[in-house]
Amino acid sequence: MTDEVEQVTVEFTPEGHLRLPAQFARAHFPDDRIAALRAPTGEIVVMPVGVAASGGLMLKQRNVAGDRSVLLREALADDYPVGFVSAEWSRKRRRLTIIEERA
Repeated sequence: MTDEVEQVTVEFTPEGHLRLPAQFARAHFPDDRIAALRAPTGEIVVMPVGVAASGGLMLKQRNVAGDRSVLLREALADDYPVGFVSAEWSRKRRRLTIIEERA
């Protein structure tokens, strides 16, 4: 891990939920609000949305450990990986980037 990029493993369920580890979500998405999109280059990008801004999707607590989950299926047009995938948090850009490995 460098000062600029933090590696994290996230999970996509078959139903289209993105699951984030509790500690990671608390550190980078403290307001439990996100915006998500698919970049033209194919990556899935997830960014925090502050409470002062309107819109966004709500992260929900999914277990006692505090892991968070959000349904991204509609935002990604049913095109998302399933299972555990690697992602990178950019401190400079304040965004999580998920690069899908395609066959």
